[in-house]
Amino acid sequence: MEYDVNLECIKPFGTLKNFVDGWERDGASLAVFVNGTKVVDLWGGYADLQAARKWKQAGLGYLDTPITEEIAADHNRMREILENEHPKWEPGRKNGYHPFTFGWIVDQIVRHVDEKKRSIGQFLREEITNPHHIDYHIGLPLEEEYRVARVTVPSMWERFAEVLYDWRVSWYFLALWKLARDTPLSRAVNNPSWLQAVDKCTMNNPEYHRLEQAAALGIGNARSLAAIFNLVATKKLIGDQMLNRLQHHYNNDTDVIFDDKIAKGHGFLYLPLHRAGTEFLVGHTGHGCQQVAYDLKNKISIAYVSNGLKTGLYNLCRTYSKLQDAVYDIVESKLSNQANVL
Repeated sequence: MEYDVNLECIKPFGTLKNFVDGWERDGASLAVFVNGTKVVDLWGGYADLQAARKWKQAGLGYLDTPITEEIAADHNRMREILENEHPKWEPGRKNGYHPFTFGWIVDQIVRHVDEKKRSIGQFLREEITNPHHIDYHIGLPLEEEYRVARVTVPSMWERFAEVLYDWRVSWYFLALWKLARDTPLSRAVNNPSWLQAVDKCTMNNPEYHRLEQAAALGIGNARSLAAIFNLVATKKLIGDQMLNRLQHHYNNDTDVIFDDKIAKGHGFLYLPLHRAGTEFLVGHTGHGCQQVAYDLKNKISIAYVSNGLKTGLYNLCRTYSKLQDAVYDIVESKLSNQANVL
């Protein structure tokens, strides 16, 4: 299979083997900003492999009420459901990942506190993405649909290949077992039932791309995600006080949904790093290894997205971990050179 790999960066970025070795079966992009400047912008592969279409430039972890497509498109009905749902655990005593509900909750908060009563998608567009010329959407305009890449799920062999590369990825099969039973994870992932991305991907449905579902249906690329986080680094979105608060997570307890310890705070995950003097990255890793994170110490924002979903997450995702290692090899080399000069 022949892939075109496009690269814009200050110096050659050597880790392109993900495509050569077949680890990226479709397409992927990586972007890195340092001190407000874009230094890496890498994209390659296919937006739709079968068509040979290449890439271009609160305690409510789940809902008891079945969410239909009609309900999801009606923010007033979603508000009523959220208001009438009982918390699944005592807020403040436990915590859990909100794979879908977080998006609807944020939308309702924005609609209530914004003076113009805008939706989350409209607020993002008018206050952040349009003014800064960032190509990211929550609620995609119909005329932009032709640009959306087709998302594919990994085959079972591809999942096993990831496990063979790093046995820690075997947690996925435990997750499958939990999804097949009545567990907090299955309740969180299976409602709405029409949004699927495990054994098939219904998120390719263009009608769903119109929905302003901030937790699962944001549409963009690595460049746009890294650019949004770069606005944080350059203090165009938040000030010094909030930036300082991001230095500390406020929760590192067992997550009710995943039944595992996950450091969280201020709407972000705190992803362990321990490189270049940094203990963690502030950001989020998502299903299939989509992620964006910010290094507060070194002022680096890094984003990776792929329409060929993976099994592992963050540093257990072999395609991303190789790229992140390459970034920090360069960072540590520069820091070492600076120390030698001093």
